[in-house]
Amino acid sequence: LTVWGVKFNDTGDFIVSASMDHTCKLFDLGSGRVRHTFRGHVDSVNHVSFQPFSNIFASASADKTISLWDTEVDYAYKEEVMEWIETGNFEYNEDLTFNN
Repeated sequence: LTVWGVKFNDTGDFIVSASMDHTCKLFDLGSGRVRHTFRGHVDSVNHVSFQPFSNIFASASADKTISLWDTEVDYAYKEEVMEWIETGNFEYNEDLTFNN
């Protein structure tokens, strides 16, 4: 399994990974276990970043999509954001941190 990158959340309790297997995994650093696997991309996930002080993270994939995921739900929550970007209602930096 190839992992392209990981990001810590602001509290340092979790990390999320971007993987070649089309998934993002949320790791609980307290237990050392995978808390959840987020599925929905159809190609390699190349980058992830947490929204500051939030349970939301973004993932960017080689499938040319950016998705938002909520770590607080017990299932993978995915919301496509390309329309927001195209309409100018949503901005992000190169590292996928958000601007409001």
